[in-house]
Amino acid sequence: MSYIKQLQNGLVTLLQDKDVFLIGEDITEPYGGSFKVSKGLSLEFPHQVIATPMSEQGFTGMGIGMALAGLKVIVEIMFGDFITLCADQMINHASKFVGLYNKKLHFVLRTPMGGYRGYGGTHSQSLEKLFMGFPNIWVISPSILHNPGNLLIKSLNLGEPILFVENKLDYTRNMLEETKSAKDHYIELSHSEFPLIKVTMRDEPESDYVIVTYGGLVAEAISLQEELYLEDEISVHIVSPSQLFPLDNNLIDQISDYKHIILLEESYTGASWTSEIASTLVEKQGHCCIHRFSAQLKTIAASENLETSILPNIKDVSDLIKRIENE
Repeated sequence: MSYIKQLQNGLVTLLQDKDVFLIGEDITEPYGGSFKVSKGLSLEFPHQVIATPMSEQGFTGMGIGMALAGLKVIVEIMFGDFITLCADQMINHASKFVGLYNKKLHFVLRTPMGGYRGYGGTHSQSLEKLFMGFPNIWVISPSILHNPGNLLIKSLNLGEPILFVENKLDYTRNMLEETKSAKDHYIELSHSEFPLIKVTMRDEPESDYVIVTYGGLVAEAISLQEELYLEDEISVHIVSPSQLFPLDNNLIDQISDYKHIILLEESYTGASWTSEIASTLVEKQGHCCIHRFSAQLKTIAASENLETSILPNIKDVSDLIKRIENE
């Protein structure tokens, strides 16, 4: 099954509950959202799928108010770049209602993030790091390893505000289990609410290298894993959390024994998710062989060549591993 179909199935399951609402710009027919995730839902659930004016701060606040009244609300932000407009509502209101009044708040802010599509500087960023580091706000990110529909259901039922990050490229992909190469991989799933997944080639249980990544870059990492194994006989493991913040404690335990830890994200470099992992590894484990790849501190271009030069390139990860192997 495709990533987008699993996400749609999760929305349909949630909307069976009359107290669940999906609100956002252009999510009703005939448009069905920028990436068609909500296509057809307004016909099936006409009183629960609600189109809003172009005012992200306004309808995010409305959704939080609805959740305060006891409803369960999913707000869709058309592009992740616009979550900056929602920050006040999430950080100064939603987070505080949970912390100060010990009140459950069933609220999810879901949005597509990421580049590699030529959309330019205001529609290609990965800004999820802006919501990390605050009490009572969770950041969840599915991938082709994590069932996005199941994660969305768990997120809305958690009772704390969640930023739910979907990668644009994943909308076009099948889940790993549906690909031809699925039989070549061994997948180990943690038992946490928002699972951590480890991927190895089936006959390569040991490796010096682990790539730690999430979202849309998981598919790129898996392709590299297969390439290095088949063409260079190099074993690489992948660890991908779905819970980005609060940082999953199991993540540090899972990766700390590898000789080389490669941290890969699409956010801008500095003060980010990979920064948090790197500092935690050093503080708790004294680990020094950490390699980080992220977007450069430049405005993301619409030109394919320029965009590729700014965003993290999986070839750079490949070159690093091969260089270490040849030393």
